[in-house]
Amino acid sequence: MSTKELQEIKYPEQKEVVKKAAITLPKNATVKTFDAANDENANSLDVSELLDVGARLPDEKKSESASQVSNISEVNEIMEVSDELVSMNKKYKEEYLVRGNQALYEMLRGIYELALHIEKSDFKENVLSIMRKILKANDIKTQSNTPTMTTLIKYVVRSDRQTAANYSRVLIVAMDDGVPPNELAEYISRRGGISLIHEIEAKAMAKKLGAEHSKDRIELLRELFRLSGLVSKKSFKFDGHLMTHNPEKNTSAETGTFCFFMTIWDEAVKEYKVIGAHDLGKTYEDAVLKILTKGSANNLNSIKERLNQWRETIINGKLLSDSWISAIKNQIAREQEEEKVEQKKSANESK
Repeated sequence: MSTKELQEIKYPEQKEVVKKAAITLPKNATVKTFDAANDENANSLDVSELLDVGARLPDEKKSESASQVSNISEVNEIMEVSDELVSMNKKYKEEYLVRGNQALYEMLRGIYELALHIEKSDFKENVLSIMRKILKANDIKTQSNTPTMTTLIKYVVRSDRQTAANYSRVLIVAMDDGVPPNELAEYISRRGGISLIHEIEAKAMAKKLGAEHSKDRIELLRELFRLSGLVSKKSFKFDGHLMTHNPEKNTSAETGTFCFFMTIWDEAVKEYKVIGAHDLGKTYEDAVLKILTKGSANNLNSIKERLNQWRETIINGKLLSDSWISAIKNQIAREQEEEKVEQKKSANESK
């Protein structure tokens, strides 16, 4: 039988029995079906389904053993070079950073020890005078009230102003802590080095200034409240008991300015009824003022300006007695003098 005759023979159809398996899928699951006979990529991997873990391209063959050996060799070479860099970094730290720090701490110990010696010397002013002249010749400014430690550091470091400031702060802190010269290097190392000491002290100073700012703000607002109360036309007499809080701290420094009344509104008679009168003392009074003025101005200059305007109104309008006006004028004069002293101090410290 020829090939053509074989192709023309019609064979009875064979029905394929397809058995379906029942599975339970999670929500939002996707089912993909493949015809292994017709799908040319039947043996391929769906990269997205496998999240790229261990996936390979359809036509990609598994790595040959020689390739694996080559890869291992390259990895080993990279790790060897990495370990060499680790050794180089360790050597750098030991030979340059550690030795450099040791040399620096030794220099600082010398400055520290010499400054303490100069401070106790009968010839202190002679030595400092000579140093100031030499520094002035090098365009480095100092004042007659510049601390001995700072003057000596500037003399040693010369033109590097920021470095001098860093060293000065660290050594002054060490001196305040009573550190002996022979323990200075260990003290600096224990506290994390010069940079960390300077950073910590700077943060502490900022916190201190923040606390001082808050204190100054409360004092200015207290004065505003006080003057507002003195010129107020609303008043009443109270002959009841005044409850004193913090009696164990009954000192002049703890004396409050205001009396706080607790009241309740009586709807029947349309009046406030007094429950009690309270002398809180300055500490508790400050806490109340902080709450009452939480939304008020925070800028000290703005509050000062408002206070001075209020004072001027009282003085020009003669809203208080002559004795009160005289007291206000004296207070203004004291504050102006204190401000001049503070400005002069700040100018000297910046030099």
